[in-house]
Amino acid sequence: MSGDILGISVSGLLASQRNLSTTSHNIANANTDGYSRQRVEVTARTPQARANGAIGTGVIVSHVGRVYDDFVAGEVRNNISSSTAFSVNHEYTAQVDNMLSDPNAGLAPALQSFFAAVNTVADDPGSASARQVLVSEANSLSDRFRYLDDRFNTIRQGVNRDMHNIVGEISELAKSIAEINDTIVKAREIGGGSPSDLLDQRDRMVERLSALVSVRVSEQEDGRLNVFIGNGQALVIGSVPSEMVAQNSRYDPDEVEIIFKSGNGSESVITRFLTGGKLGGLLEFRRGILDASQNELGRIAVGISRTFNEQHRLGMDLNNDLGENFFAESDRLAPKVLPHIRNEGDTLLAAEITDTDKLTISDYQLTYRAGQYKLIRLDDDKLIGTYASLPAEVESEGLRLGKISGSRIEDGDTFIIRPTRLGAQNFASLIEDVNKIAAASPLRTEADIKNKGTAEISAAVVHDTENHVFDRENSGLKPPFAIRFVDERHFEVLDNTGNAIAFKRTAVPDDPHIKADAEGKPVGVPA
Repeated sequence: MSGDILGISVSGLLASQRNLSTTSHNIANANTDGYSRQRVEVTARTPQARANGAIGTGVIVSHVGRVYDDFVAGEVRNNISSSTAFSVNHEYTAQVDNMLSDPNAGLAPALQSFFAAVNTVADDPGSASARQVLVSEANSLSDRFRYLDDRFNTIRQGVNRDMHNIVGEISELAKSIAEINDTIVKAREIGGGSPSDLLDQRDRMVERLSALVSVRVSEQEDGRLNVFIGNGQALVIGSVPSEMVAQNSRYDPDEVEIIFKSGNGSESVITRFLTGGKLGGLLEFRRGILDASQNELGRIAVGISRTFNEQHRLGMDLNNDLGENFFAESDRLAPKVLPHIRNEGDTLLAAEITDTDKLTISDYQLTYRAGQYKLIRLDDDKLIGTYASLPAEVESEGLRLGKISGSRIEDGDTFIIRPTRLGAQNFASLIEDVNKIAAASPLRTEADIKNKGTAEISAAVVHDTENHVFDRENSGLKPPFAIRFVDERHFEVLDNTGNAIAFKRTAVPDDPHIKADAEGKPVGVPA
């Protein structure tokens, strides 16, 4: 009987045997990755009731379970997600940092060499050799911009490949977790206890998953584990896995976006909601470093092109022609406008840069809804403005939005605008003939040697040659001017035939085309 001395002794031996077996199992798996130490829990058997009291019947193994803490396990998963994300982000960021800081292949050396050549030409405008060096350095600067942009695109392709691979791993792990959920439930039904080794296997799968993307878990009453990602998307619900797919963006085939396919067949883009793990690290790198750096490179290219062209067009070259654009502009540097692939309308939009000083490195989203266009700046999700129709000026961002073609736009049609993404790719020097470098001022000021006063005139500063004062086709003033003082305080402006030109003598334009200063005491010549 269980209450006799032999029965009690046997129960103790059996309990000790289970303890020894469990200890041996623990020792054998001391180096097994993800193994949780197991512990035997024993309780006293039900005593036998007697008239004079209860008599003990020995011991029984009540449970063999893991030494496990859900909170600690959750913290481990979170730390794995964070550290892996930081590691991947650092790995790719180092590539960008090394590329841009390279003393030989970075942008800074090319800029320094180019502007050094500009200064040399400014010091000696007539030097053919100095002009040739400037042409060569301009071509080198163009090559450097395009080289760096190509490197950014190569890094982007690497990010896209990694995203495809990681998303595939996530989907496979989701299937494995769903399968082992079923296995664990069946093991409990058969054995009536907790299948510790199977639970360890599932935990290892979840840890592997957390190294790929940040996850949250919850356990059902039957022991199945639910896994959630993003902003609550159910990757695994019990025995049903969902699928994630990496595919080309619906705006831009050069970008990859993450599609979540739920068990009911619905699809949603969850790229912006994913954090942690390798995938989160890649997405954070793409958003915070890659896109920003490539856009910044483009902004520098656009700024140099526009600013240098404006200055170059104020000068005159060795052929006595007014300067033309030094670097390519127009459509080559226009912002990239991408329609969503599922837009129902046929309208195509364009954008134009109106003020390089106001350009940001952000992309924008333009959505047509309820009869209005709504522009959102994507780096901070700020609403920039709403517009009843196009074209529209976006003064705060230095942009103008307009239509290219199409007559129909539907509610919900969306466009992505990347103002500076193509700037570096399309940066190109247009000047190959050294004689076409416009290093001279198109104006010369001089005082008539017959003047009787002490007045002197400074060199003229030209602010604009795109006006009625200049004749760009014939590269000259239209016509040359003379300033004749009538008395000490008043003067008139004459053309080269001696006829007076209508002029407000006391007015200074807000944005003058030509400006020169005079000092001294003029002696007036009666008109």
